[in-house]
Amino acid sequence: MQLHDIEAFFRAYADAYQDLNGDAVAAHCAAPMAISQGGKVTWWAEHAPVQDNMRQLCAVYREAGLDRVDFAIEQATLMGAHDAFALLRWTLTRADGSLLQQFRTGYHLHRHGGRTQVLLVTAFDENLAAMKPGA
Repeated sequence: MQLHDIEAFFRAYADAYQDLNGDAVAAHCAAPMAISQGGKVTWWAEHAPVQDNMRQLCAVYREAGLDRVDFAIEQATLMGAHDAFALLRWTLTRADGSLLQQFRTGYHLHRHGGRTQVLLVTAFDENLAAMKPGA
């Protein structure tokens, strides 16, 4: 894996979120996969629950008025030929250009058979509850 592979991966990943397509987002995820969030780790042994989670997340974004997804790679560490760690700063905006949310997330990526996927997400900064109407 090279730095340009990481950049290309996250461009496609961000596009899937911007399209609010939970299935396309989930296609970027490995199975098994894990997410660490709020002091809790959730493991998904199969792809179906990852897909359900990403569909639900896209529904939250849709309801909050997400229109544009931008990212910046703050840190990328290559870990051998097949793995990398990336820390991203995400910026989510509404159609009127107002900021929906800005947050950072860490990812462990794994490349196998020419395909890069997320093995572990560390979501330590995003506040989904703050995006819900009336919050």
